[in-house]
Amino acid sequence: MNILCIRLGHPGDTSRSGIAEELERRGHHVDDRVIAEGSRWQIIRQILLMPVSFGGYDAIISTSYHCAFAVSLRLRAQRRRPLNIVIGFNLSGRPWKVGVRPADALFNWIFRRLDLVIVHSTAEIGLMGELHHLDRNKIHFVPWGFDLPDEPAATPSVPVPDGPLFCMIGRNNRDFATFSVAVEKAGCKGVIITDRFAEVPATGPHVQVIYNAPLAECMFWIERAVANVILVNDEMRGAGHITAVLGMLLKRPHIFSRAQTIADYLQAPDHGIAVAMHDADDTARAMQLVIAQPQRAQEMALRGYQHARHDLSHAAVTRQMADLVEQALARRPSGRA
Repeated sequence: MNILCIRLGHPGDTSRSGIAEELERRGHHVDDRVIAEGSRWQIIRQILLMPVSFGGYDAIISTSYHCAFAVSLRLRAQRRRPLNIVIGFNLSGRPWKVGVRPADALFNWIFRRLDLVIVHSTAEIGLMGELHHLDRNKIHFVPWGFDLPDEPAATPSVPVPDGPLFCMIGRNNRDFATFSVAVEKAGCKGVIITDRFAEVPATGPHVQVIYNAPLAECMFWIERAVANVILVNDEMRGAGHITAVLGMLLKRPHIFSRAQTIADYLQAPDHGIAVAMHDADDTARAMQLVIAQPQRAQEMALRGYQHARHDLSHAAVTRQMADLVEQALARRPSGRA
């Protein structure tokens, strides 16, 4: 089969995506194209003006919510109909929904051009299906996979505080306010790593905020922490998948919100302690517990590491995604170009 993969990245990137490599190993021809990250309007413009005929492919695979919208929009304007597949259909910003019925109906109609949707949490099957009235039989869960890079952890960009430390990393849908209060209540230190566009509340001397740290420095702080902490604001958006897998691979126990969007990756008590959302007291108690019971924390960390290595490796999840793509191609109507 002839397949086009479109993903966000940096101009000039000549690497091959994992799904492209896996499909090529299975005998398919894959064009792997990178478009520059940017606003959703910049993404749409790049895809609509991409100098390639979509009709010449058996399937188009995109790898983000806004890419999927742009591909679906372009395919709606064509008579030839390759399969339309998206991997990683989660919200990292505003959805295509304005609260005006005719406009929202148009957006939903565009998104219903999707033939296969792969999400990285089971909760998103319902959330994304409801958001755009998609056929849930077309939405499938495959966990997000990751392998530790070979590079060592980096030297920290700020001084390392003394005493027990907890680390919280992320940008989207993170409850930094509860983390900050919990760290103070637990009598510990905390590090928040995020980007400059995230909303971070005022923090006291017990919490340091680091912006735009590279992965290697994130690894340093996770390894230095007593536990990797993932607290979310709501269950309407996926959040914490990458940080959870990274923390497990670095053999750290976790403290995480009791939210379905995280439960596909972290289970309590196997991999850490689940806490009530927006509950600083509950979170502080969990922090004190992992400090007081280092053996229990180590056992959680080891189980998490084994889970990530076996079930959440890049190779394991890429095989699952390629299986779904091939199944969709096999069901493709014979008359479809």
